[in-house]
Amino acid sequence: MTILAVDKNIAVCERESIEWARYGVDTKRVSTIGEAISLLAHDERYLFVAINEDSLPSFMTQLHIICDVTDTPIFVVTSSYSVKKEIYALQHGADSYSSFGASARENVLSGLELLKLKERWAGRQHESLPVLTGGNMILSPSHRIVFVDDTKIALTKKEFNVLQYLMENSGHFVPHIKLLKKIWGDEYGENDAAVLWQTVDRLRKKLSKKSPADKYIIVERSVGYMFSLD
Repeated sequence: MTILAVDKNIAVCERESIEWARYGVDTKRVSTIGEAISLLAHDERYLFVAINEDSLPSFMTQLHIICDVTDTPIFVVTSSYSVKKEIYALQHGADSYSSFGASARENVLSGLELLKLKERWAGRQHESLPVLTGGNMILSPSHRIVFVDDTKIALTKKEFNVLQYLMENSGHFVPHIKLLKKIWGDEYGENDAAVLWQTVDRLRKKLSKKSPADKYIIVERSVGYMFSLD
């Protein structure tokens, strides 16, 4: 069994890992919510996800995306517990919210119990659209939200739709006319290509604030556009 620990504080994670190891549980640590979502989205199995709220104060904005990609229980641990914060976390998808004083044994047993419950109810859950990931980017079609390095990127409706379609076809060039008709409709043709160029240009500029634009969207004027991390 393995726990996925989302924690920027290596010392805290190592301390908790020693406790969990006493009950035969290994720990895999990542430092961002984005890394955790990427692992969970690719069907890696964990006893539970442990999020150190102290090292990731803005994690709550992405909690609903974690819930979309996995049935793995989500435990939030903190050194500044309050009932108000616990209620808020549970309302937004956490399965457990506790202080660091909780015993490792209780956490392991709770994780096993929650896994059984979630597996029992999995067939009755409403299925969300698959979350798309690429490197340090996360796109949730269900919530229409994009994060790069855990930072939310504000996109217009067309910019979001273009990015989503390119990510769905990652690694392949999408011809200009095909992308234009897919996003704007069949009434658009070659004479309307400028609206597509302008939208992609704005999209690339927004993404370039976090990483080089050509890291995500490659432009070949005679071919089309491609989402790629190469």
